[in-house]
Amino acid sequence: MVRLTRRRPVNIVVVRSAYRADAPATDEAARKRPRKGHGRIPASDYTGCRPVIVTHEAFSPGDPCPQCQQGTLYRSKDWGMKVRLAGQSPIGGTRYELERLRCGTCGKTVDGGPPPGHRLVFHRRVPCGREPWLTEQIDQRKVEPNSSLGEAIRYLLEHWEPLTLFLRRPGAPLDNNLCEQALKMAIRHRKNSLFYKTQRGADVGDIYMTLIHTCYFAGADPFDYLTQIQRQEQQVKADPARWLPWNYREQLVEH
Repeated sequence: MVRLTRRRPVNIVVVRSAYRADAPATDEAARKRPRKGHGRIPASDYTGCRPVIVTHEAFSPGDPCPQCQQGTLYRSKDWGMKVRLAGQSPIGGTRYELERLRCGTCGKTVDGGPPPGHRLVFHRRVPCGREPWLTEQIDQRKVEPNSSLGEAIRYLLEHWEPLTLFLRRPGAPLDNNLCEQALKMAIRHRKNSLFYKTQRGADVGDIYMTLIHTCYFAGADPFDYLTQIQRQEQQVKADPARWLPWNYREQLVEH
């Protein structure tokens, strides 16, 4: 099945006979025997399409495996592929290479999400009709308004537009976990700041928290980073820009 994008999506189904037209009519078994292969063109054969790299929306290499919760994900060599063809003259297309992460313990894979804009096209064709149903639960008293479920439904209805932004804008994330994690670190640091005895101690604590949090987003080990910059004290003072959390390992190789 090939989808051509013009004024509206058009589905073209190509049906091929599974037997030769000149096969003997009496040989029923030979007439019904399917030919080898499924008749489809693999995505890897569309070499003229513009390649687009699609990384996973929720996971990155080094994250815990969502399947077994024990292993660690790493980037697999065999990426998934999807092809989107556009009706134009001459015909053109885009080949999306979907990132595939594999757990080093259980061996299970986590495939990347849909290509950019694919989710938006789907929801335009199949609109989300949950808002009237949610309103009906509250208006007709099918759900107790003061219950936990009723409060959750009211919150969803009051924030319907921002919570469903991913249905209308391509690339909008499904959640704001990154912002929640950043706020959690700031709140934790605010609580710890109550126990500093002097302003100097608070300043030093701010510096260490800044370095630790920066290492977290740079994918570096905070303990290893702080240890290395103390061991290489003279080099760090001479050129601090080369000893940041995202590039300090390059200097360790040189030294």
